Amino acid sequence: MENAVILIVVGLVLLLAGNVFAPQKEQKDNTAEKPAGTAVSPNQSGRPDSIAEEELRLQNLLSSIRGAGKCSVMITYASGLEIIPVVNSQKSSEQTREKDGDGGERSIVTDSTEEAIAMEESGTNRKPVIGKEVMPVVSGVVCVCPGGGDPAIKEAVMRAVTSLYGIPAHRVQVLKGN
Repeated sequence: MENAVILIVVGLVLLLAGNVFAPQKEQKDNTAEKPAGTAVSPNQSGRPDSIAEEELRLQNLLSSIRGAGKCSVMITYASGLEIIPVVNSQKSSEQTREKDGDGGERSIVTDSTEEAIAMEESGTNRKPVIGKEVMPVVSGVVCVCPGGGDPAIKEAVMRAVTSLYGIPAHRVQVLKGN
């Protein structure tokens, strides 16, 4: 019985090692395909694909505030985007009781768990199934705009940013620019 358990464990290790060390197909980098100066848009989930896109969206929003003028923004993050894949797991438990000739009894409990990331296949491409995306946490925003010297405009810009990102006003700076 112990030999069977060892054989199963060794088989699982070899199976996992084969997946880890198998040659990966080269994936094409799609970031270079966007021409410079083109408008960026969020993906289907509504989140921007990069920090630059998020800054552009905020810049466009703040520039639309009356009197603010053309704004430049910089966003700092406390953490990055966290992508959590779907994991398939199988748990099994086996209990064995043995009695020897002298009347002694022994009980062996074997628990095993096998986990693997769920993969989606389309043709020759394999990619993990995404279960959850945790958006990056914004820690501060700086906005430079021509209207930043006017207290009313400064307040409107600060309110927009604090409402949008849920950060306190002391983490938002609005400065007058050219």
